Amino acid sequence: MDTKQTELLIESRLPLRYRERFKTAQGDGPWLQAGQDIYDRLGRGSLIALIGKSGVGKTQIGANLIYSVIKNHRWPCRYVTAMDFFLLIKASYHRDSPDTEEMVLSNFAKPILLIIDEYEKRAETQWEDRLLDHLINKRYGLMKETILISNSNQESLETMLGPANVSRMNESGMLVVCDWKSFREGGQCG
Repeated sequence: MDTKQTELLIESRLPLRYRERFKTAQGDGPWLQAGQDIYDRLGRGSLIALIGKSGVGKTQIGANLIYSVIKNHRWPCRYVTAMDFFLLIKASYHRDSPDTEEMVLSNFAKPILLIIDEYEKRAETQWEDRLLDHLINKRYGLMKETILISNSNQESLETMLGPANVSRMNESGMLVVCDWKSFREGGQCG
C-alpha cells in the first residue's frame, strides 16, 4: 500500500487485530466467496448484512473488504461497533463537546463504505432505532455502501432493521448468512 492508502486504512479505524490478518486470513473457505460476492455488489449504494454465530469470520470479511476497497478504489471507509457509534453520539451531548449530534452523524455519512459491527449489541430503544434508521436512510440517499454485521438470525435482524431497511437491502444489497464452521477455530485467522 502507498502512503495515501495507508492513511485511509488508519482513518477507517479498523481494529489492529483485523488489519494484521489481511494476508493470512484469506484461506479458501466460504468466507472468501462471501467476501467476493459482497465486493462485486459494491458501487450501488448497497445495504448489506452479514449474520451468523460468533467466530465464523464476519468481521474479518468486513476487514478484508475495507482493505480491498482502499487498495483498489481509494474510497474512504469507516468501521465502528454499534455501541461505539452510540457512545460517540452521547458524547456529543456533553456541554464541553466540540461536536454536535448532527456533526457525528455527518461524519458517519461521509465514508463511501461504512461497516457497523455488533449490530445486535444495543438496547433497541426508540432513540437507537431512530438514529440507526436515520443514518442508514441518509447513506442510502447518498448511494453509499453500508454493511451491518450481527450475531443475530435473519428474523431478529429484520425486526431490528424494520420494513423500510429490509426493502432497501432487498433492492440493492444482500443478506449473507454465515453458517459455516468457525473461522477462528479453523486456523484461518493467521
